[in-house]
Amino acid sequence: MIREETVFGPIFSRRLGSSLGINLLPEKGKICNFDCIYCECGWNRDGRNDTVLPTAEKVRTDLERMLKKLAAEGTPVDSITFSGDGEPTLNPEFPRIIDDTLRLRDQYYPQAKVSVLSNATRVHLPEVFNALRKVDNPIMKIDAPTNELVAKINMPAPGYDLQRIIEALKRFEGNFVLQTCMLRTENGGRRVESGERRVESGERRVESGERRVESGERRVESGERRAESGERRVESGERRAESGERRVESGERRVESGERRVESGERRVESGERRVESGERGAELVFDSSSPEVVGPMMDIVRLLKPREWMVYTIDRATPMQGLVKFTPQEMKSLVQPIIDEGVTKVQIKGAVEDEN
Repeated sequence: MIREETVFGPIFSRRLGSSLGINLLPEKGKICNFDCIYCECGWNRDGRNDTVLPTAEKVRTDLERMLKKLAAEGTPVDSITFSGDGEPTLNPEFPRIIDDTLRLRDQYYPQAKVSVLSNATRVHLPEVFNALRKVDNPIMKIDAPTNELVAKINMPAPGYDLQRIIEALKRFEGNFVLQTCMLRTENGGRRVESGERRVESGERRVESGERRVESGERRVESGERRAESGERRVESGERRAESGERRVESGERRVESGERRVESGERRVESGERRVESGERGAELVFDSSSPEVVGPMMDIVRLLKPREWMVYTIDRATPMQGLVKFTPQEMKSLVQPIIDEGVTKVQIKGAVEDEN
């Protein structure tokens, strides 16, 4: 999955053009209060090896060095964009960093826009809101219209409240960009994977149990031969017979233990198969941006907030959850056509790169 330095690029952005990125999170990790199923940075749990946040001083130094270099080379920059490995507003120095960035932009690339890609979870905080009001493009994410649906696609940290976010976004009075990712899921994701692991584990336990049964039976057979041998040598081998009988008893216990492992393994196989079946049933629909429960209420949110632009896009890179399905530009346009027809706001639709060439 993608990991970025503090200042990176410029890269071509489907939405922003030539974009110089600023990552306010760890360079080799990920910190976010969302855990989106489509995030190109991967699952949060896979980014915990680095928790060091760049300071405002480091960001300013790295950014000025890069802007000087790009300006000397004549490299165009359309946007200086805060994105990176998680939610940028989680950096405690976010307001100061925004002020530094605006000053450097004015000095080296006055025509460039300053953009912030945010999940909007902290926009209700005065210091974050005031900083976002200063940038050219505060791009705020809402992917789903209810807390329950947000939990499916974004998996936010505890305490998420969509209504609180909507109320906070109203304070922009329309001077912001609303961003929505459209996709649908088709396989049971991790639930199927979990079930398959239980089947595999169960099969290993069956195989192990069968080996223990086989071993136990060999020990019974060996013990019986030793008992028989010991009995033939009663005069000198009474102790040997007793030893052989103990081996018989030990072998029988191993048989019994092996049979229990077989039985346990078979139960795990059965349990795993039920989990796979459950995962496959859940896979029929986990989240679908085109479903009536999503697209209709999402358009109602757009009508309420009246952002200056609604940026609608789909997945274009590897995702941590398998089986996610992208939408074509034509599909997305048809879904949001009522907003276009009503003239509520400008709608920008961006499909995957191969779908736009």
